[in-house]
Amino acid sequence: PIGPAQPVAGRHRSAAAAPRRGHRAVTGSGFVAGHRPFAIGAAIVVAVVGLSVVWLNDDDHPSVSVVPAVAGTAEHDATKVIKAGGFDIRVARTVDESVPAGVVLTQSPAPGTKAATHSAISIVVSAGPNAVTIDPAVLLGRPFTEVSRALTAQGLQVVRRQVISGGAPGTVTDVSPHGPVPVGASVTVSVVGPAVSGARYNSASGGSTDAWLNSGRNGR
Repeated sequence: PIGPAQPVAGRHRSAAAAPRRGHRAVTGSGFVAGHRPFAIGAAIVVAVVGLSVVWLNDDDHPSVSVVPAVAGTAEHDATKVIKAGGFDIRVARTVDESVPAGVVLTQSPAPGTKAATHSAISIVVSAGPNAVTIDPAVLLGRPFTEVSRALTAQGLQVVRRQVISGGAPGTVTDVSPHGPVPVGASVTVSVVGPAVSGARYNSASGGSTDAWLNSGRNGR
């Protein structure tokens, strides 16, 4: 006999067991079904890396500073500016015929670039034009012709000044200026009375004329 219809097992699930459309099931561990736990960790790593990049590129970071412009300034002023920027300084000198001694000629790194603080900024400072060092103490009593020849050979312009003195005629009584004298400058040599033709200096009393002229440049 045909009895009342029986429900088919498994055909219908209870309304409480079926998830509603538009909602995601939550697992017992608290994660949303369909999402893997490492996704959150990856997001954290990306955030940390991003913050690190911003920190390293921060213009106000104390380990990086802008290199100041010091070329053309006095060495003393350049030193103060460089140290105020947090840098160390390295100095070299070179002869320059047109720039006075003590003026900064070049610098490295270039101004306006960024460099790590406490790194060295190198500057090249003018030592002025080539110079001959003259010691007047060893010139007194030497013949003018000998002194004039030696000064001219060193690139100096000799100006003779005749004076009245008790020394031997034609001998030197003074030279001005003395010390380091730029090449090409004029040097005034004071000479006693009229020059004596053929006068010779007694080398036994003072040695050669070149002894009082520094053979190097700029006092070296």
